[in-house]
Amino acid sequence: MARYAIYCYEQLYSGLHGMNVTGVIEASSDKEADESCHQISLEVIESYECIRQTFSDEALETLQGRYYAEDGWFDDEFYSALQELYEEDVAYEWALIDEELAGNYSTKELDSMVYNMGYEDFVEAYCSHTR
Repeated sequence: MARYAIYCYEQLYSGLHGMNVTGVIEASSDKEADESCHQISLEVIESYECIRQTFSDEALETLQGRYYAEDGWFDDEFYSALQELYEEDVAYEWALIDEELAGNYSTKELDSMVYNMGYEDFVEAYCSHTR
């Protein structure tokens, strides 16, 4: 199992103000790292009310508000438009950790290091392959 340094965020605020996840994950392939980072980025998007509200407003505007029911419920087309906006906002980077440089550290230690050092500095010091 390989270890990856990750930086998952959203494009609306570009991860500013802590709207991101930085850390280390274990994955069996680059594809699995991509899938994990994609999901984490979606979780970042969904965890901030200001982002959710912006996209809800945009989805309503796109659909010209015609799918807002009087009782406050939305239909499947609204949720589909909203999910599409979330998908367009997903953003992440990952880098494969070079085990010769970081092999003596546990994943938990590396996770703490990438957070404290910052993603870019950690990648320079401990990683070999980036996305």
